[in-house]
Amino acid sequence: MFEFTDSRDLQIPTQVVNWCCIIAKTFFKMHEFRYGVFLKAFIFIFCPGLIALFIWALFQFDNQNPVVYFVVILPFSLGMIGLSVYGVADVAIGKFVIADDRVILHSPFGSRGLLNDEIRGYRKDENYIRIFPVKESQKEMKVSTYLKDAHLIIQWLAIHYTDLDILEGDEEERQVLRNDEFGISEESRLRRLNQARKVSKIINGGAWVLLVWLFAFPRYYTYGITICCLYPLIAIFVTLSYRGLISPDEYKNSKIPSAGIAFILPGIILALRVLMDFTILMHPSLLWVGVVIISIVFSFLYILPSFRMTSKPIRFYGTAFAMVLLNLFYGYGVIIAANCMLDNSIPSHYETTVCDKRMSTGKLTTYYLDLNPWGTLAEAQEVKITRDEYESIQKGDSIVVTQHAGYLTIPWIEITPR
Repeated sequence: MFEFTDSRDLQIPTQVVNWCCIIAKTFFKMHEFRYGVFLKAFIFIFCPGLIALFIWALFQFDNQNPVVYFVVILPFSLGMIGLSVYGVADVAIGKFVIADDRVILHSPFGSRGLLNDEIRGYRKDENYIRIFPVKESQKEMKVSTYLKDAHLIIQWLAIHYTDLDILEGDEEERQVLRNDEFGISEESRLRRLNQARKVSKIINGGAWVLLVWLFAFPRYYTYGITICCLYPLIAIFVTLSYRGLISPDEYKNSKIPSAGIAFILPGIILALRVLMDFTILMHPSLLWVGVVIISIVFSFLYILPSFRMTSKPIRFYGTAFAMVLLNLFYGYGVIIAANCMLDNSIPSHYETTVCDKRMSTGKLTTYYLDLNPWGTLAEAQEVKITRDEYESIQKGDSIVVTQHAGYLTIPWIEITPR
């Protein structure tokens, strides 16, 4: 069961392989892996309390808000109850067994096994070890990494089978080196690929520098915001220049570089920065149309050069969807930054009073003022402020509101204590 026939296939020194075999023979006496005592104790204590909490929530029907109950509270509570019941059953029943000729997984849904020669390979992530059968008609086996001594399962699999993530990454690199579009010889293709790896590292690193610059040391603010606006264009230019040698996304053990950080992170920085620095009075519908259009156009310009290189269309479409969603930050940030920073209109000044103030706590603490109507406004307005402003301004204080028309006709304001 623990013999290794040819260590050269995995390029692992024979001494290391023999050492792993000795460890495996020592620890695999029962060939059985269950959840640890401390994890079981935690689940047995925590989950029943969680079940009781959500059963109580099921009886909190509110006649005034039936839609909220049936759309949010009821399905969420039932889902959490089911998940908690499964968690208790899984730690009580769940186990993974390595027999002489097969592996067996026991779960609350039953037991299933695979013969050793039916296993094609495995993948691993933070939560699961996935064992794939040779036949595609058979379902993969998902083994929790929270089982006690789960690392020994990985060791056993590494000795006997192939890590499919590594295999896929190597095959991807081989496809590039065989492709005449990337050079006239394998050496020139490899040189081009290594160059793409260096360039992607440089521009990805530059995105992290922008993050530190604009949040830790926000000097030369205008230059930083301008670079954030232009940085996704740099990522697009690089991916177009290397014609598919730079992947739009990054996944485990991939040998193809990605510029995903350079494309996405500046947009997130830009959106967070303008939300902190500018108070938008109202968001017209055309703003959101512009955000969506920018996100779609930029995302497809970024990912299209790699479309012909991917062998998995499903992965490509999933990446495209994720890029469009994440790039909404950039669309919003670039529009608001242009609207406020390029605004040369003559502002209007109004005096009003603070009718209330509040702060919202969570992962981030946000501060708000409720201001009485001013100018042509008929209703009170809630505006976001900084912590220093929140501490210095009190309810009933008079303040001056400076209202700007906006370069893109999106009105924004600044407030000053009187």
